[in-house]
Amino acid sequence: MSSLNLTRRHTAKMGQALPEYALVLALITLFCIAAITGLGESIQDRLVSFAQTIANTKTTP
Repeated sequence: MSSLNLTRRHTAKMGQALPEYALVLALITLFCIAAITGLGESIQDRLVSFAQTIANTKTTP
């Protein structure tokens, strides 16, 4: 009987892991979306400026 209780407890703990991982993954996803949204224009401006600098650089043979 005691081994049956241990099996039930182990199964219940294993079942809790999936929702916890899903919650952590959802929070990380929301953080990444917020960071990309907030920094997106700044990063885009820097990349455009860098690309224009490269395009305007004269190469000497």
